[in-house]
Amino acid sequence: MGGLNGVQIVARGNLERQSPGAQVLRSEEQLSAVLGEMGQQDLLRSGPLRAVSFDSQVVVAAFLGRRRTGGYGLELADVERSGDFVTLYLREQRPAADAMVTQAITWPAVLLLVDDAPPGVRAFIRD
Repeated sequence: MGGLNGVQIVARGNLERQSPGAQVLRSEEQLSAVLGEMGQQDLLRSGPLRAVSFDSQVVVAAFLGRRRTGGYGLELADVERSGDFVTLYLREQRPAADAMVTQAITWPAVLLLVDDAPPGVRAFIRD
């Protein structure tokens, strides 16, 4: 198990969703659809996503929703495992007030690989 308590961020990009949230991906078809939305289909051919075993792993797509500029992102803050649940806590990264950022609308998102995934997987975005 790699990362924080068996969870690691395996991709970053943009996923156009109106509200912050998360989606648990439990099949290659679901993963392929999300990667298509992110314009990162090539991740199915290389890196940790090419060898996902959905029998024991899941992928979580977490997204911030619309942001007015670049410089935003998500980081994995904590992971709690208890019984039939794993709970992921993510934190929004914001650009510094004086940072030079892309002047374009962005939709920050991350994909997280959860090893030894129990039946219940949930994710929360905290400030």
